[in-house]
Amino acid sequence: MDKEGKPTLELKPEEEWSKEEDELALANSKALYALYNGVDKHIFRLIKKCASAKEAWIILQTVHEGTSKVKMLRLQLLTTKFENLRLNDDETIQEFHMTLLDYDNQF
Repeated sequence: MDKEGKPTLELKPEEEWSKEEDELALANSKALYALYNGVDKHIFRLIKKCASAKEAWIILQTVHEGTSKVKMLRLQLLTTKFENLRLNDDETIQEFHMTLLDYDNQF
């Protein structure tokens, strides 16, 4: 923002940053660094040009969880699979339990 409070596309020189702006920039840098180091090189390619940690986080959420429509479809599919879950005649209780745990991990 300029001195009149209007938005501007020019970056403010770092020397003119207030203490709060400096702290926010440092926190953003630390968060981006943590995100960069927490993903593999394939995912890193998706977020390497992000200027803010929030922007990178939104991309990571979409990649790993999908959009809200995808989430609903996955939940419906999992619900159907759970409703149709039956113990087969040749299946042990332990095997059935493991299948149930697999469904739980998918959620």
